[in-house]
Amino acid sequence: MKIYTFKLKVLSLILMFIEHIYNFIPNRIPVWITYPGRIVAPIFFYFMVEGFFYARSRFWYAKRIFSWAIVMLLGTKLILLLINVKTIDTMINSIYLNIFLSLGCGVVLLSVIEWIKDNKFDKLNILLGLVLLIAISRVMMFLGTNIFGVFMTLIFYFFRDKKKLMVVAYLGSFLTLKLGYMFIYNIPFTYKALFIDDFQWMMVFGIIPILIYSRERELNNIFSK
Repeated sequence: MKIYTFKLKVLSLILMFIEHIYNFIPNRIPVWITYPGRIVAPIFFYFMVEGFFYARSRFWYAKRIFSWAIVMLLGTKLILLLINVKTIDTMINSIYLNIFLSLGCGVVLLSVIEWIKDNKFDKLNILLGLVLLIAISRVMMFLGTNIFGVFMTLIFYFFRDKKKLMVVAYLGSFLTLKLGYMFIYNIPFTYKALFIDDFQWMMVFGIIPILIYSRERELNNIFSK
């Protein structure tokens, strides 16, 4: 079984739209309707890494993603006006939930890694690169995908052609982050705490469409690229 770029992107956009509607009017929509949307971020980050390798110009690639971040921000504000939601928290969420900001930072993160590789014999440039990596990672942690975004970017980059290792690293990182968070904040390891109170764990299912994804293009248009 294979799934192609166009269909996967359409599915992801629909799920993301539903999830965002919930975040803006949570009292009117049941929370379970957002569960399928947990797979969206991993898919988008995987596509971001794929695009990074195929991009003719990584500068223009990053610019295009950040441009979409602006479009998404304006679109979100328009929706908020239409449904008459004007709270400060909701306005902040429109930035926090903008996945294109996280994806754009991911491209910058990978560009710095490539730059370090190209300057691997220059200690000063390596040091500068490491400082930039830490700085960008910190910025990503304050965005919607937080530390998961950093891990997904690195895992999909380093294990791009090693699917088995990708699965192990992906599932292992989520398990480590989830249990580590509970340990640090002294959250009891109960079924409710593990699976109900915080349902970010559902992002692990995002690896399934990635594994059956085909790099062949079913359609050849701007949206499928």
